[in-house]
Amino acid sequence: MTKHFRCIVPMISAVFAIVMSAGATAPSAQAETISISLHLKQLPLSARKGSRVDQVGDLVYRGGIRIISSERRFGGLSGLIVSRDGSSFLSVSDQADWVTGTLNYEDGRLVGISDVTIGPILDEQGNPLVHKKGDAEAVEQLDPDGPFPGSVVVSFERHHRLWRYDLQDNGFETLPSDLQIPAQLEAIEGNRGIEALHVTDDGTVIAVTEGTFDDDGRTLGWVMQLNEDKRSVARSEQILLETWGTFRPTDLTRLPDGRFFVLQRHFSPQTGPIIQVRDLGDQVPQQDDVLAGTLLAQFNMAYNIDNMEGIAARQTEDGRTLIYIVSDDNFNPLQRTVLLMFEVVPTPEPEPIAPVETE
Repeated sequence: MTKHFRCIVPMISAVFAIVMSAGATAPSAQAETISISLHLKQLPLSARKGSRVDQVGDLVYRGGIRIISSERRFGGLSGLIVSRDGSSFLSVSDQADWVTGTLNYEDGRLVGISDVTIGPILDEQGNPLVHKKGDAEAVEQLDPDGPFPGSVVVSFERHHRLWRYDLQDNGFETLPSDLQIPAQLEAIEGNRGIEALHVTDDGTVIAVTEGTFDDDGRTLGWVMQLNEDKRSVARSEQILLETWGTFRPTDLTRLPDGRFFVLQRHFSPQTGPIIQVRDLGDQVPQQDDVLAGTLLAQFNMAYNIDNMEGIAARQTEDGRTLIYIVSDDNFNPLQRTVLLMFEVVPTPEPEPIAPVETE
């Protein structure tokens, strides 16, 4: 680690630790749907001056941006979906806002976003969600082949639940319906609920917690089969995710070839944030399955990452697989909102990558 990084890691880490333990609080603002202006900065993958890195593990960098806005409600992005054609995105913030816009490319690289709109996520009475009831952590489409974004499922922490929003009906004015999560999940301690979420095309919800474990230290999750109309849970079964050191899952996506990728984050004052992308295989988990994956790539503060919390995947017209990763800045001026895009390199038997020590 260079002298520059040795100097900045303790400062950023101290702020990051305070925010992560206390929970971010965004400045109060009038809850209305508005278009916002942005300042964008294209980012190299490496954060070290003069260093050029385009590939880490099985991921080839295809562009990324830092996103800055004077709008005080912008930030805290904790989930991400991208349209099948790559033209649009939808995210949720952990202060209960929708954020949507257009993705911009040049020569196959992500270079910006535009036409960004932010609007409040509503409760069942049509009121903007506030405080702990508004801690949205993930969003997934129910019908990826339909209009974008269409019907989506949003997971919330602290006041744990899964809500369905049919955005194709009334946009951000849509009221939710409750999918009724397992009672065991409702009882989870505060900030340890569903962080990683995916819904398969047939209506199977895979939900993994951030910091709730079984007696053997494995991360708790559930696989829930929705009813035919995808408006309620027909049955739910517990699953487990293998725990790798102090890494915790922050989101989950499924590639067009059927493989599940989990995004994970580690943080300590000594290292700052470190993220991993792991391949969990292509089988939909069943009751009592223990998901154990292959490490595809790992990034520390030598790269232009931050508190990465959302991941989405799609396939291009020429058959390439792209993943997008977005960060949650916790509404903290010392953190950043970054959006990165990678191409997944088709390597059936990747060389093992040794994780850095985190403990």
